[in-house]
Amino acid sequence: MNVQILATGSSGNSVCIDDAFLIDAGISVKEFRAYQLPTLKGFAITHKHTDHMKLPLVRRLLTDGIKAWLPPDIVGELTKEGKLDVEPLLGSGQITLLQPDVTYPLYEDVTLTVYPQKHHDIVNYAFVLEKGDDRLLYSTDLDTVEATEMGVGLLHLGQFDTILLEGNYDESYLRAYIEYMVSLVPEAENPKEQSDADLEAWVKANYRKLPDEIARNAFRAIQNHRHLSKQQARAYAAVHLKPNGRYYEIHRSRQFYEEPEGWREQ
Repeated sequence: MNVQILATGSSGNSVCIDDAFLIDAGISVKEFRAYQLPTLKGFAITHKHTDHMKLPLVRRLLTDGIKAWLPPDIVGELTKEGKLDVEPLLGSGQITLLQPDVTYPLYEDVTLTVYPQKHHDIVNYAFVLEKGDDRLLYSTDLDTVEATEMGVGLLHLGQFDTILLEGNYDESYLRAYIEYMVSLVPEAENPKEQSDADLEAWVKANYRKLPDEIARNAFRAIQNHRHLSKQQARAYAAVHLKPNGRYYEIHRSRQFYEEPEGWREQ
């Protein structure tokens, strides 16, 4: 399957497959139109966060008659917004409600199966597209590749010809950055002796007591634990990517994906 990444990252996410199917619609209508995709047949959304679902673009696609495969909570967002009559679209089959572990025919001989993943306090779906023996995985915004109380994880999904997987941050740099922020607070315990979970809990418990800049930077850093590190993503791809397969590391953090040269000497 052909992959075109229209946008990826915290400012917006959208990927086009075979010039026919859009995964996520986290960009503006103007940005989408610039790509000129006259052969688009359908789209699907992984979850309701606005960097993956811009409501104006979703409305535009539905108004243009593009078929949609959507989780129920996103249909709820469209209904709550009140700018589009969703019921006729559900009744006509233009909108299909996604259910876990169900396989849906998309276009030609391509199918879609969705698998729930944990992303902090919401369910976010991983997408598996199959075209004969050709298999593609798309998954971003997930805490772990392992099964959780909210999702089935990715470990059981087999091998893929194409993997688009979140590799958000560098584990060593993020850890060092959080340690540094906490060390700026004299009354804090030695951060090097604390686990990641303990440091995250300390920042959350003391957030309102910290100087503004330290609080802001430390909180921004611990928020990245709601994502998959690039080390976790690459370890998964090393096992689950077929020989000569294609790996795309997506949804990279602008600040924590790579450690700036000389940062630790400053």
